[in-house]
Amino acid sequence: MRPVTRGNPATYAPAPDIEQSTKYLQQRLAVTRIGKRTYDDAIGETIAGIHETLDEHDITYVNPVGLTLPTGQWSLGELNDELEKRYNRMLDNGDFQPNDLLLVAQQRICVLQALLVQYHATAGQHEDRIAAVYAKARRDLIANIGQYCSYCEMPLGASLAVEHMLPKKWFPLFSVAWNNFLLACPICNSIKSDNPDLDDGVKVIGPGKTYSQIADAAHGLYLWPSDTVNYPSFEGSFSYQMVKLLYDLKGDIIAESPFAPAELALLIQERRIQKIDQAGGHIRVEALTPLFQIDLPNSVPVINFLNSVTAQTEINAANVNGVPAGLVAAFASFQNPAIPNVGNFHLSLGVAPNVYLEPFGQNRWRLSQNRGFQINFSNKIELYEDRGLLNEWTQGVKPMLLAIAAGNLPPNIVNFMKLDQFSLTTEFIQLDRGKCGLTVSRKYILQNEGGVIKVYADQVFSIEMRLATNNAKGTETLNGAALNRNYVKDVKQSDRRMARRVNAWFSAIQSLWNLEDAMPVMQNDPGSATHLVEAIATTAALTGFWSVWRWVFLTYLPPGVLQTALLNALNTKFTGTR
Repeated sequence: MRPVTRGNPATYAPAPDIEQSTKYLQQRLAVTRIGKRTYDDAIGETIAGIHETLDEHDITYVNPVGLTLPTGQWSLGELNDELEKRYNRMLDNGDFQPNDLLLVAQQRICVLQALLVQYHATAGQHEDRIAAVYAKARRDLIANIGQYCSYCEMPLGASLAVEHMLPKKWFPLFSVAWNNFLLACPICNSIKSDNPDLDDGVKVIGPGKTYSQIADAAHGLYLWPSDTVNYPSFEGSFSYQMVKLLYDLKGDIIAESPFAPAELALLIQERRIQKIDQAGGHIRVEALTPLFQIDLPNSVPVINFLNSVTAQTEINAANVNGVPAGLVAAFASFQNPAIPNVGNFHLSLGVAPNVYLEPFGQNRWRLSQNRGFQINFSNKIELYEDRGLLNEWTQGVKPMLLAIAAGNLPPNIVNFMKLDQFSLTTEFIQLDRGKCGLTVSRKYILQNEGGVIKVYADQVFSIEMRLATNNAKGTETLNGAALNRNYVKDVKQSDRRMARRVNAWFSAIQSLWNLEDAMPVMQNDPGSATHLVEAIATTAALTGFWSVWRWVFLTYLPPGVLQTALLNALNTKFTGTR
């Protein structure tokens, strides 16, 4: 969440008709009993109670036609009170004629229904007047905060709504209060809805408190971006964590693992992480994890080995000694029976796995190691290798098939094979009814870097950048707006806020790489640094997600003049950021 300063524009209009607002509030509190019961519920329960009492006395309720109400200069509310007294007096005395009790019950139900219609008409008019006032605040909020959602930080040229921190449903006296306003995108506004409510405030301080005390308690449950006392900076209350993910065909997560900060920093430093594609809210990346390196000058056979691709030379048990021990060890644990050669180069390495090598760019080779299986499924899953049954599962067959069909190994098979879920790719082929072939592959990149061959594990998975907090109020805020959610649920809009956050992270990382490339130029021409900082800040403002850019600069840029200049430029471009 982006900490914002709203200011207090003099052009903002005060609340209309405070007396009417107070009456509306008192009526709301009375019928809800400081809870979530609506006026409709209160009247509905009363009418149901009248019907139940008539049934107890064997009196059949008949819907009245042309009913005559008592005469007098009574309002509907006063008439309801009078009929309630008559009705209760009859029941208390127990001396009544059934037709007399039925008549009073009919009259009272008729008045209650009229009251309900009147209430909705009055409440609707009142809410329309309030809406006409707070809608005017949108322009001033945008001028002070900028065109960003105060919760998820997405930039929006349109559709930003005036968000009530304390919902107008439960706290109508704050409906037009400037200090109760933020800006929200349709998704955050819809998800947060009518929370926190009166019940939430009562749970904090207990019953019997004043309305103002309840409102303060409800407000204190969240950590608001506009709270200048408890929210001095983003980093003081929140942090980011990148998470590796695998999905099944339904889009449900089947495996996840957080990036270690040092691992992520190394991937960024050496530019070994890149976005591959995006499907809906799911973003896939390729990450190259270093395994070991081969010193070429002392390993001449390796040069021969890598340059012999076009010759289709097989390295087997007879000549495996010419291959570095590290390369042999990397594949020794991934055994496989003979399957058709699907690569350019077949490498046995003396330990019988199927390994294939192909050229992949200048001074680069992609090396794949495959293992073949057969799966039979009906109401259970049987896993075979080389015609031998390895294991079978009767639980969770459908989720396992959804994972396999999506190109991922389900946890059951991963745990059985003791493999790293995120280092594998799979190929799923239908062989026959209830039978399929499954190829599990590990992929590596061999790269000649200045006379040294470096070997990387080539991993492909989805990622999410999640918000975390160790602050109780921060947790309420994250949950209240569902800021770590990346799928559609109970809202009409497509929820891809986290995906957009990850895209902002990639933009910020790319800016770091651009800075690194431009470093020699900036050293010779200091003025160019100013232009580059300005360009990066402009890109950030268009991308949105102030805290993501700030987090990247604080985490991966060394402290100094450049870091300070970028952070200051961010604060200038993102209007209203403290």
